[in-house]
Amino acid sequence: MRYLRKFNEELKSDTYRRASYKLKKLGHEDRAKELSDWSKKVENDENMVKWEENKSQFSKFGKFKLNITNPETNKTFTGDFYLDLVLDRMAFEDSLDEIIADKEGVFWIAIGIIPVDQKTLNDCMQYLPDNDMYNGFFWGLSLTLDFVLEDEQIKFTNYSLDNYDENIAGNIKIADRSSAGRFKNLLKKMFSQPDFNYPSGYNDFNNFYDMVYDVFGAQFGLTTDYGFSPEVITDFINTMSANEMY
Repeated sequence: MRYLRKFNEELKSDTYRRASYKLKKLGHEDRAKELSDWSKKVENDENMVKWEENKSQFSKFGKFKLNITNPETNKTFTGDFYLDLVLDRMAFEDSLDEIIADKEGVFWIAIGIIPVDQKTLNDCMQYLPDNDMYNGFFWGLSLTLDFVLEDEQIKFTNYSLDNYDENIAGNIKIADRSSAGRFKNLLKKMFSQPDFNYPSGYNDFNNFYDMVYDVFGAQFGLTTDYGFSPEVITDFINTMSANEMY
């Protein structure tokens, strides 16, 4: 690709994408298309590297069998995945005043699904409605934990595991009871064991438990005002049967 020789091969995909956009604005359609195509190739390479990193990071927390159905084609496949759970603290902070006023709110957790092997990855690329493997995983599920604030105490009232967006990753269900049991245990450990060392999903905390304790408990005032600790969520999860999770 003669137009790309002057570019350092280590540049990020978004650098090529921005250059393509600028060339297109200047009317250089052919050169813009070459850079756009190259950016997609570089992005795919980046995602594959991230995929390997994600497998290494999350494999220690267990694998989970999922059934996935494309809602447009009704094609279904089953595969094993590692899970990357990210608690949305920014949306929570934005809603904090409303939560306190209404005496109710939710903890919302986005769940990335990481194929454990090449076959499962190939199935995802073939069957998912949107097979863009962002940062080495697919956004697949979301977990909502509802709570109320009563008598200066926080009380969790409902658990809901849903699709993240069926237009992205389709309809996803935990496939069997053993995977549901592992998912239940994963949640319990994340919210109760500081040394479990589940990733926080944020740059300022390595540990999920510490992030929840320091941000939701201390920074947002839920501990002093409503007796919150991460273990309160574990206690709530303990009331549920794994049969309710798949």
